[in-house]
Amino acid sequence: MAATVAELIDWYRSRWGVEIQFDVIKNSCRVERSNWAPSSALDRALARIS
Repeated sequence: MAATVAELIDWYRSRWGVEIQFDVIKNSCRVERSNWAPSSALDRALARIS
């Protein structure tokens, strides 16, 4: 049981880091407000933040 709880806590910690990363990308880069019609525009934007 303790191993299962520790595994869940580790999983949640990993997930939290991913959530923070997506929040930064979403809010700082204004991904939702951008028009990504041409795929090259998306490629250029991703290159800037990489």
